[in-house]
Amino acid sequence: MTAGRRESWGTLGSAVSEELPTLDESSVTASEAAPEQPAAVTATDGQDGSEGTEDPAAGKRAPSRRANRRRNTIEWIVVLAGALVIAVVIKTFLFQAFYIPSDSMEPTLKVGDRVLVNKLSYHLHDVNDGDIVVFDRPSTAGQTVEGCDGNQVKIPESPSFTGEEVKDLIKRVIATEGQTVEQRGGQIYVNGKPTDESYVHKTNGVTDKTPAFHFPAQCIKVPPGKVFVLGDNRQDSNASNMFGPIPASSIVGRAFVRVWPPGSIGGV
Repeated sequence: MTAGRRESWGTLGSAVSEELPTLDESSVTASEAAPEQPAAVTATDGQDGSEGTEDPAAGKRAPSRRANRRRNTIEWIVVLAGALVIAVVIKTFLFQAFYIPSDSMEPTLKVGDRVLVNKLSYHLHDVNDGDIVVFDRPSTAGQTVEGCDGNQVKIPESPSFTGEEVKDLIKRVIATEGQTVEQRGGQIYVNGKPTDESYVHKTNGVTDKTPAFHFPAQCIKVPPGKVFVLGDNRQDSNASNMFGPIPASSIVGRAFVRVWPPGSIGGV
């Protein structure tokens, strides 16, 4: 290979010499000079075996598919978010399921049962005798109520519940504000009349007696804004016989249907 000299001009007007390569054509090998063979093209899209060509429609369908996937994803997110909001609204304002952890409401409700509570009930009507209600864990600090004879009855501080995990209780309403409730000989009287308590737990076929109230008087008047509640399993239940009437405002709602176990689904 030989080199020739060519003069060119730089930006400042001085002569600049560059070494330009001159190729000796005879030195180029056949392998370098041989033209490249075009790669064979196989038919992929055409059914008649003709050479494959790029389908313009396929390029248009790809963005469309991506847009559909994005739209489907957004729709699912909206549906799930909506379902979550609806569930929160239902649980907060309408219905809530509760698990029965103890036997205090047997035989009506057994351990492991789950009930649905209507939170809207008492925004529409008053609490009624016989309602099964879920309420916030009451204070055990003691209170003073009026006795049936007109004298003040001091209900002493009652023992605390076992386990701080107890947040809600479920009992049956026996008497409401203004009514008198009395324990006499193991029987409950409301406004001087014996109550029909066919739902009370039985032992060997005999209805259990209601234990004496844990305060001096066995007959009291339910104060305004309060209700008197007892468990159906009278021998194994801490209720108003221990801590006195509870505020009606503490009631979460009315239990109206058992939803578990499947074989026991129905009203309560």
